Amino acid sequence: MALWQLTFFISFLSGFMCGYNVESMSGAILFIRQQFDTSSDQSEDLLSALTWASLLATLFVTYLVNHFGRKPVLILSAFLLAIGPGFALLADIFSTVDISRWVIGFGIGLNGIAVFLYISEVAPISHKAKLLVLYTFAFTVGTLSSDIVELLLSRDKHWHLMLGIIAFPAIVQFIYFFYISESKFWLDSKKPLKETNLKKSLLNFLPP
Repeated sequence: MALWQLTFFISFLSGFMCGYNVESMSGAILFIRQQFDTSSDQSEDLLSALTWASLLATLFVTYLVNHFGRKPVLILSAFLLAIGPGFALLADIFSTVDISRWVIGFGIGLNGIAVFLYISEVAPISHKAKLLVLYTFAFTVGTLSSDIVELLLSRDKHWHLMLGIIAFPAIVQFIYFFYISESKFWLDSKKPLKETNLKKSLLNFLPP
């Protein structure tokens, strides 16, 4: 895998989308309240849905990445980060918006762990730290971009676009993840124990 692909499609784009989704509700919530005349409890649920969903996702993401591999979890996270904003983009009732935030939250919870794990196993040693820092930087850029989009769209109260526009880069990443290779570290961990021990025994007889 080319370093620039690892840098943009995985590290930067993942951080950017997560940052954008976390911040996007801050500007949209005012217009959602007006359109659906939500109660205070409904508004609180909408604001906290993403956080709770992310927390729940982290509880079983370790099992998923270890049992199914890093690549399938990356694909699943990108799928959730695409359809979640898609629901918000087309929402005409409050419950659809609420579901979209839960879906996005699950996507963020899976994406954050899977991306960090994949980068740590696939990236060149000299670039691992840089790529992980880039993810954090992109997260900040995503939150800032969300604020700018909210400012531009707030005049016409286009809250659907505020929440839904981020689905498009998620679709790009979703397609891209089908073409990446699985982590060799994970593939090696799934080889039969006898085969692994045999290779280690043979290596002991080879000259350094």
